[in-house]
Amino acid sequence: MIRSLLIISFCIFSAKSFGQNFNKHKQPKSTFVELGLGVGKFFSSPRPNTLSVNDKVLPSFTLGIGKKLANHFSIESNFNFQQFKTTGLSLDDSENYVFGDLFSGNMFSMEVIPMMNLIPSDQHLTRANLDFSLGIGIGYLGTNTKEKFSFQGKNYEFNFLDHGVYIPMRASTTIRIDNINDIVFEGSFLQTSLKKNGNLTELKKNSDDFVQLTIIYRRYIWR
Repeated sequence: MIRSLLIISFCIFSAKSFGQNFNKHKQPKSTFVELGLGVGKFFSSPRPNTLSVNDKVLPSFTLGIGKKLANHFSIESNFNFQQFKTTGLSLDDSENYVFGDLFSGNMFSMEVIPMMNLIPSDQHLTRANLDFSLGIGIGYLGTNTKEKFSFQGKNYEFNFLDHGVYIPMRASTTIRIDNINDIVFEGSFLQTSLKKNGNLTELKKNSDDFVQLTIIYRRYIWR
């Protein structure tokens, strides 16, 4: 008798647990987290006595959280990290041509960016298998840069800390993997104010800006 009751109780408990696990992904979720890995490039502004530059492509990292607010609208907050390095041909104090590293460093940033998506959805259950998004926002970044100088025939290295406001512009393609997981392919342009005489609202070529291409894993976690 006791054995029979235990078996029956176990079956009821198992069925109930399965039902809870089955239904948990059917509760609407509009908040998501993101983890992204990619590559980035730093477009450097002209430097004195530098004849040509080569901005390297180096790794970048993104961590974010976002929320769907309406059918075509969401808001995201992101932390970004990117390495950068530039080599080039320059003239030293003896007017000799020298090729080598000009500067290198790391960029850290935080931003808030509204995103507009093409296919309407207000939570994870109604999202499309394929969607496209565009966004423009505001952020603040800091850079730690090691730069080389030549003076009176000698080479010197200096470390600089710089910071300023930037405007992130992002375009992305989102592919739905299952009920709560997505893969996002994103291209980003970060328009900075690091150039001392530059205007944040004035887009210029080679003005200390960043470009990133990132693959992002997105997961919906709660309402």
